[in-house]
Amino acid sequence: MLRKQEASAMTFINDILWRVIRTKPFDTVRPKIIRAHSYRLEGQIHHSKSNFSAIMLGQKETVAFFSKLVYATKPTIRFLGKRTFSNIASSAEKLKVDSTVIETSWFFSRFLHDNGFFTSPRIDFVLDINDSLENIQKRMAEGKRRRIRKLVKDGFTFEITKDPVKVKSFYNEIYLPHMLKRHGESAIPISFSEYTQLLLSGYLMLIKKGPEYVSGNLLLSQGNGLRTFITGVKNVDSELTGGSLAAYYYAIVNGIQKGCAIMDFGETSSFMLDGNFQYKRELGAHVRPVTGPSAYVFGIRFSKASEPVMDFLSANPFVFLDGANLSGLIYLESISDLHESCCVPGLSSLYIVSSNLDCSNQQGLKLQKLSAKNFSNQNTSALRVFNEACNVSGYSLYRLLL
Repeated sequence: MLRKQEASAMTFINDILWRVIRTKPFDTVRPKIIRAHSYRLEGQIHHSKSNFSAIMLGQKETVAFFSKLVYATKPTIRFLGKRTFSNIASSAEKLKVDSTVIETSWFFSRFLHDNGFFTSPRIDFVLDINDSLENIQKRMAEGKRRRIRKLVKDGFTFEITKDPVKVKSFYNEIYLPHMLKRHGESAIPISFSEYTQLLLSGYLMLIKKGPEYVSGNLLLSQGNGLRTFITGVKNVDSELTGGSLAAYYYAIVNGIQKGCAIMDFGETSSFMLDGNFQYKRELGAHVRPVTGPSAYVFGIRFSKASEPVMDFLSANPFVFLDGANLSGLIYLESISDLHESCCVPGLSSLYIVSSNLDCSNQQGLKLQKLSAKNFSNQNTSALRVFNEACNVSGYSLYRLLL
């Protein structure tokens, strides 16, 4: 609830600042502060034969992340120079791409809203730990519970430390290799100076399997909660599953010991089938938007409701800001194809686009087929624009209340 209030406050502030920026005195500087490097990407989508194209405005690391997430093989990437947010629509039309993706700070999220973009923030996963460890584990996925029982049986333990030698060793020998191995060219590790600065208000938890250190967390106390700021696993190829789960599990144990009410597992991308997103969902956590002046968001707008776009949404459903709430967007052919992986605690709704949704196995779900009148007072203009494009192309949009 607190993070939702923060999001609403940030939106209110953004509304005011955006109105100021759009006034005449800012005419000369506005193009400079709302432009970024742009790229054209094209290639075959994962698990599909469709060719999907996009214009992206953002950092190279973001382009690398999006390429790995969306495409089966490395896409064709062409640098287009710098583009302003305001002229990106004409660029997308000229280049005939399927979508436009903008990475920007929360500060410019009002521009995204006003121009028909889905505003997709980075996501925090938060677990209520104001309960017994037994009850907390009951909310986790069965696979997670089974592996936790195994790691406890295998003798995993933890220690809390600020020892300078161990602090440096974790950063250089565990965290950095983990980041580079897992994320490659899209990796953006924190610097050692930032890491040591964070340790002034936090502490390092190291996970041991017998005498050997296998993983660890940098933990920060925040209000009535505990936050995992960075996590690292020593041998990513062989110990990723056990090492990372042990780091999260013992952080929960430590949070309970400290009397914390919540455990914040940190940020993930907003794409629901991303491995990190699903990993944290299976811990029984709920989602909330990452907010604040330094928070980043994706703006996603589809040029048309085409088969490649539907293949994109089938493989890459994502979370977006729906007024004061979070919702998800996905393509399905049948309601029976809906998996729990997309019914995430913390989402208010799931919007389903389909050519002819088979609802024969609805099983009491609160599902509504939407029409133009449903969007007359819609806070999210992207939904209205996308629904119009869907209707033109023979698709329909449904809303499932979660």
